[in-house]
Amino acid sequence: MKFIINLFLVFSLLFASQLNAGWIKDAVKATAVVGAVKAYKIAKEKKLINRTKPTKHSVQQKINRNVSSKDELDALRNPLQTKQTKYDNFGRPSQRFIGEKAEVAINPETNKIISVNPTSTKKAEKLKKAKQ
Repeated sequence: MKFIINLFLVFSLLFASQLNAGWIKDAVKATAVVGAVKAYKIAKEKKLINRTKPTKHSVQQKINRNVSSKDELDALRNPLQTKQTKYDNFGRPSQRFIGEKAEVAINPETNKIISVNPTSTKKAEKLKKAKQ
């Protein structure tokens, strides 16, 4: 609903600017409208992956283990298997999303990505067969 109100305000500004301003301002404001629409679509897509944010550790592990961002996002959006939440000795929760090429562990309370690992081909094939 907020998006629609903001969109209405932007269009109102565009109409008002046509009465007393030049075409450059109109072009800038029209660009803002397009940007708002794109931002809305991206926000909807991010909602699908629960607004996860990487930690410094997860980025380092991703680089060290040669896991691409594409594979990481695929594991979050289209997991072959989603494990139940586990708690370690310190009471910290973690949940694992196993994708075709990557496994991503997140903290479901903070939505932070804890760690990223490559998925073994044998595990991926096994999960694909089980899914069918």
